Amino acid sequence: MPLPMARPWKHPDTGMYWFRRGVPADLRALVGKREEKKSLQTKDPAIAKLRHAEALAELEGRWANLREGNRSLSERDAHSIAAAWHDRWIEEHKNNPNEQSWPKHLTDAMTPTRD
Repeated sequence: MPLPMARPWKHPDTGMYWFRRGVPADLRALVGKREEKKSLQTKDPAIAKLRHAEALAELEGRWANLREGNRSLSERDAHSIAAAWHDRWIEEHKNNPNEQSWPKHLTDAMTPTRD
């Protein structure tokens, strides 16, 4: 008997495809919910299939990290993570760098208060 494969779920009202996956019982307390879901932002089944596979790989990686628990990072590991985020930020804003902005809660936290 073949195993059922995960596939995009088509919303009956909007026709938009979604990624949905039940959270394994051993991770529910850490994740804080019974199901992970997000819109795949498309009504095209071929695009939805690709995005679903990407979302599934990302989610499985996240769950694997949760199962590993806390771990120490070397300076090299920390730098690699920071560099990846930096490169992503630069790539996202390379065409319009003046549109960069910090989330409000971070801006508020960095703004000195006046007495």
